[in-house]
Amino acid sequence: MMKLCSSLLLLFACVGANAQVVVHGNLSSLSGSEIITDFVNHREYLRFDEFNLTYADTLVAVAPGGLYEDWEIADRAVAEGFVRSLLGGVSACDGPGFQGECGTASGWHDGDFGNNSQSGQPSGYNDDIVAFLSDAGVYTLGSVAIRDDGVVFQQESWGNEDTLDFWGFVLPQRINLLLYRDFPSDIDSDGVPNSSDNCPWIANPDQEPSLIEAGRGVACEGLPPGC
Repeated sequence: MMKLCSSLLLLFACVGANAQVVVHGNLSSLSGSEIITDFVNHREYLRFDEFNLTYADTLVAVAPGGLYEDWEIADRAVAEGFVRSLLGGVSACDGPGFQGECGTASGWHDGDFGNNSQSGQPSGYNDDIVAFLSDAGVYTLGSVAIRDDGVVFQQESWGNEDTLDFWGFVLPQRINLLLYRDFPSDIDSDGVPNSSDNCPWIANPDQEPSLIEAGRGVACEGLPPGC
């Protein structure tokens, strides 16, 4: 069974280890890792190209004993949180039934969070697409698409399991369901829950406050949001 060493990778990203880190809004992904980290919502997402599975195979993978048993399939609320973090906290996509443009991810390059869907196609067609479980509209699945110029689109009524599987046959990379998991309640094991820790990724049980960064601990001065 695959066990992802996410906590160690994220700590490397926070403390500035010698690794390339792609950052968009509140999301980051360390080069060579399998995850996208959301420091604000305290979640991890699998990179878009981490797997290529049909709808049915994805359900098996996240079930007990499956390859990704500690992950969950994103629903609309989680997908909207992902988009908000991608866009730095502000998105036009929130709310049930939305279909359209959410905003633009500044500095986006095709494949930053994994080459999938139409990646590698001519300029203007390099959409990176992930699907999520939807509770709005006729269809059971929604989608988030990031165009090669960074424009983000969300369709909360995009398709169903047949739609998802169909695109797996006609594109070089399959469109996958967005998988996520929440951080442990005390990620740095310093005895202070993430919800009240002023430096959740670096142990600081004394919680000494920063005098130059309001709301943060001294241990996290100069680090990315959420570290």
